[in-house]
Amino acid sequence: YMQLHGSTVAGKKIELIVKDDGGVPDNSKRIAQELIVGEKVAVVGAGITPSAFAIAPLATQAKIATVVMVSGTSVVAERSPYLVRTSFYRPNFISVGCYDGMHVIYEALKKTGGKTDGDALVAAMKGMKWESPRGPISIDPETRDIIQNIYVRKVEKVGGELYNIELATFETVKDPLKVAKKK
Repeated sequence: YMQLHGSTVAGKKIELIVKDDGGVPDNSKRIAQELIVGEKVAVVGAGITPSAFAIAPLATQAKIATVVMVSGTSVVAERSPYLVRTSFYRPNFISVGCYDGMHVIYEALKKTGGKTDGDALVAAMKGMKWESPRGPISIDPETRDIIQNIYVRKVEKVGGELYNIELATFETVKDPLKVAKKK
């Protein structure tokens, strides 16, 4: 994403600090605390669900925007008002979830004029809409969760080659679990 859009947004230089938590939630929590307290980061990126759950209380306490890019779990954004999820229920689509995660960070920084406090960034992320590589998506302003199209396809041989042929599109699909909870 940064190769396409640069490393400066709203006058702020974007610097990625990558730490490997090994998929261990206790490591995630320790690393997030080091980044928030020691490095004074403006935004935390989270990966898998257990890591996001471990980081959520820190995000709430520090009031720091945290973008969850790989979690397929419905309730992840409910763990903190500072969590915004850009992945959906198929966590194997990691690349696009991370691409969209960076997009939401960049656009929120633009909206806030470079203001990096958690409340301002999360408010800027709520309701955001854009055209992703996976199609049109948005962030639900109530749940801070992704809304996206679901495409039903089948594989057909066309001209001797296999292609995904689109059969139907279900537009602006919210997380089914959250929709069911509202009823």
